[in-house]
Amino acid sequence: MFKDMEMSRDIMSSYAAYASGATNAASTSGKVVDMEVQVLTTGYWPVYPKYPNIILPSELLLQRERFESYYNEKYQGRRIAWQYSLGHCIVKASFPKEKAPKELNVNVCQTLVLLCFQYEDGPDGRGLKLDDIMKKTGIDDRGELERVLQSLSLGRDGTRVLKKIDYDSDDAPVANASD
Repeated sequence: MFKDMEMSRDIMSSYAAYASGATNAASTSGKVVDMEVQVLTTGYWPVYPKYPNIILPSELLLQRERFESYYNEKYQGRRIAWQYSLGHCIVKASFPKEKAPKELNVNVCQTLVLLCFQYEDGPDGRGLKLDDIMKKTGIDDRGELERVLQSLSLGRDGTRVLKKIDYDSDDAPVANASD
């Protein structure tokens, strides 16, 4: 385990030099995305849930492809299995009642859900439905998506990022952006 962590540090420092020659951390959309990867040997670590159909935004997809290209070039014969359940992102979010944007430290699934609300609040402006969020994120497990939504919409005042809307129908919107 400690060898994996040491090797990951070496790989990332080597990758940083490689990536500095390729438009650094900026993506084609102009948004800056820094990425750090930890390469771990699967036999020495616990098994984590996989999200085979997860839909990454273009900024993260570009970074992932860039790292895969580097890794495959350097370590031929090894393959990468991405563990999105272990990933974390720092997302800058603006809220109507706040003067300055906030930085949210969230996992990858939470990030994908938050990105669903970046440009829209549902077709009628009243929130997004679970099915809509599942399609946009690629999170196939409804129970997992409900847990992600609960983590973003329940809790103390001031910590809720999404506002939960309860309606009787299963097809009703479940959340929209918090005030």
